This record gives sequence, C-alpha cells and structure tokens, in this order.
Amino acid sequence: MGHVFSDDSYYSQLAISFLEGTYPENFFGYPVDLARKLITVLTAAGFAIFGKNEIGSIAFPFLFSLLSIALIYAVTNEIFDKKTALISAFILAVFPIDIIFATLNFSDLTAAFFINLGIYYLIKYLKYNESKDSIFAGIYFAVSIFGKMNFYYVGILLFLLFLYRLKITHEIDKGILIMLMIPAMALFIEALIYGANTGDYFYRLHIIEQNYKYSYYDFFPYTANAGEVSGFKYFAGVLHQIFVENLKSIFLRRFYLFIPLIALVQSVLLIRLHRDKGLVFWFLGIVTLYAAMTTSLSDYRPLNLKFSWHLYPVFFPAIILTASFIRRFSFKISSIFFVVLFLASMVMTTDYQNYFALEKKNEFKKFISENTSEIIYTDHHTKYGIDLIDGYPEVRRTKSVTNSINSSGNIPLNSLIIYNPDEINELIKQGYMFKFFSGLSSEKFKLIDVIAGYEIYRKIE
Repeated sequence: MGHVFSDDSYYSQLAISFLEGTYPENFFGYPVDLARKLITVLTAAGFAIFGKNEIGSIAFPFLFSLLSIALIYAVTNEIFDKKTALISAFILAVFPIDIIFATLNFSDLTAAFFINLGIYYLIKYLKYNESKDSIFAGIYFAVSIFGKMNFYYVGILLFLLFLYRLKITHEIDKGILIMLMIPAMALFIEALIYGANTGDYFYRLHIIEQNYKYSYYDFFPYTANAGEVSGFKYFAGVLHQIFVENLKSIFLRRFYLFIPLIALVQSVLLIRLHRDKGLVFWFLGIVTLYAAMTTSLSDYRPLNLKFSWHLYPVFFPAIILTASFIRRFSFKISSIFFVVLFLASMVMTTDYQNYFALEKKNEFKKFISENTSEIIYTDHHTKYGIDLIDGYPEVRRTKSVTNSINSSGNIPLNSLIIYNPDEINELIKQGYMFKFFSGLSSEKFKLIDVIAGYEIYRKIE
C-alpha cells in the first residue's frame, strides 16, 4: 500500500520531528496521536534503518503483520491443536484487513499485536500457572497502550476474569493482578513524566477529551450533540449506533469475509457444548465492549465502528473460533472453504485498495516525485504527506497555508497550489481556516491537473 495521505501523514510527521529534535512542535493533527508514542518511535526507527521514505514508514507494521501469523498459530495451538493452529494462521495470512494494513502506517495493527502477545502469555499463565508469564503479559499490555488505547477494552475483560476467579477460588489471583498493575504503573509513570514536563498530570485524559471535540463529526456522529439534544433523540441515536451501525459493521462487513459472523455461530455452539469458555468470553466480551462501551469518562460515547481498522483486537479471537468451526467438517469440505476464502480475500483486498484510492494516490505521488523544483502551497495534512514523498529535505519546499492570513495572490510565479475540497472541508470541521484558497478561481491561477481529488493549480501571473 505505502503512503495513502491519511493518518499515516500524521505519524510520519511526528516521527521526523522526533528525529530532528523538534517533537511535537507546531503539530497540527489528531490530539490523541501525541499519546501514541510507540508509533512515533517505531516510525522514526524505520526511517533511521530504511531511509526517510515510504518503506521506512511501513517497516514495523509489516514486521508485526508477519509476526502475527506466527503468534496466532501459537495462541491457537495453546487452546486447541496444531491442525487448528495451521488453519488460523492461513486465515490470518489471507485476511484482507491484515493484508492491507501490513503496509500502511496506522497504529491499529501494531497495538493489536502487543495486545495479542499479552493474551498469549495470559493463556500460558492460566494453563501452567507460572508467574513469569503474568509478568510478560503485563509488559506487553503496557506496551500496547502507547500504540493505541485498545487495552481499555481488554483490561475490562481482564478485571472481570479476576473477579470471576476470586469468586470461584476465594483467593486473589496474583498473576492477573500483576497483568493489571503493570499497565496501570506504566500510565502512572507516564503521568508523572507529563506532570514534570508540562505541569499536567492528566495530560493523556485531557488530549483524549480534546480528540473527541476534534473529531466529533466522524468517530462519534450519533452522540456528538450530547447535552444539546433532547433525551429521547440522544437515546435513539445511541441505540441506532450500537444495534444498527456497530453490529452491522462487526458482523456484516464484507471486508471481514463474515468471519466474525462465523465466530458468533461457533460461540453459540461452544456455549451449548460447555466448551472453550475462555475463548468465547474473549470474543463475545470484546465484541460487546466495542459495540457498546463508552470511550469517554465524562460522557457516554460508544465508538462508531465504520472504520474497519478500529476492530483489530476482535479479529484474533474471531479467526481462532472460525478455525475451530472449520475443524468440525471433513477435509474435502474444509478444502472448499479454503479455496473460497482465498479467492474472496483477493477480491476484497482489491476492493480495499480502491477504498483508499491506491491507484490514484500512487499517480499523485508520481506527480510530486516528477515535479521536485516547484514550491508547493497546501494544507498542513497534505504537506505532511508530500514531505514524506520528498524524503524530508533539509529545506522543505512545501508550505502550509493552514490558518494563514495571506492570500494566494502573494505567492511567487510558477508555484503550485494543491487543493483537495473534501479534505479541506474536513479540516474546517476540525477548526482550521483556509482563507488562502479563496482566490483560486481568478485568472492568476491555472488548473493543470486533478489527481485523486487533489486539484493542482499553477500561479501564472
């Protein structure tokens, strides 16, 4: 996939500022990205190893995608057997979401890898009762937090498991307590560091709250106007989001090849057989929390799951349950399923590339690479992406016009202006201003191309 001028632009910008010693100076983007230090550091490491380019930006997501195939084999083998483990590994290897995000610099795959690695050691702890496994689980859970705060959901399930074992054994399970305490200590130490550097010990909570306001229109559209609409209308919006939008996004999304739906069927079968309760709890618990749990401490705001990558932690247990479901059938029937799965995966992977307009984005990147001498004026988000394609030269040729009070008429002749109406409309919702683009319809500018929604103008007089 490479760079697609989406969230990856923000992560690359933070990484390069980290390498150049200016982090996070003058960063325009999602506030919560500043809490995802793991992604910043890993992207910076990719740049240091492979160069300041697209390959460097996706090096670690690609590595963790490959390691996830080995990991799901190991997890499934601990729960079932080697044959079921091989089926799980095959499904993940051809799973469209993982194929796409293996070479996209998003936070979701990386954070999910460390969560799943922690769960692997949790399973080992529950089987063998070795304290070292609980320590490893806690460490990996803690690491995942600095990629993306998805441990929030897993932590709730872990706490419920702690209470369940307390009820059954009448003893405190020290291993599970360790798994909860290590991430808590990591957040506590982070708070002390933030407090010492910024004076705000609750910096993480504050930027998460800022992020809700920043992206209310997209991630929380059905609960965005809490406190401003009638109680019934707000309640109806919440129900619609949970039981219509979110459940549909989980179980009926074609990009998932209906694997979560198969996992749901297998969960019902296992419940009736009183088998593999831990796996069922993992899957149904994480699905329920993603569909309905609030992501805010101040308001009830379930996450809108229309963006498929948000559900990464759901895929591991769903695939394992699907693999166990396939094992119920003969080799002949299973073989048919594998062929259908593989072919469907290729189709959906291509569709997902179209979702990101990959072909057009590559054409846009080619234009940027072939026109290296012109100064470019554009919004800050597009600038971040173009800087990556340029390789972050010491003197950047791309200028951000976000919140600029100057007009486009005051720029040098032959300069390029890149304007994406859809992107600008979204950035305006985030609170930015773009007075600069108001003069593009005048005779001073010539539209020379439109690529992937980016209108490219040249200053001619």
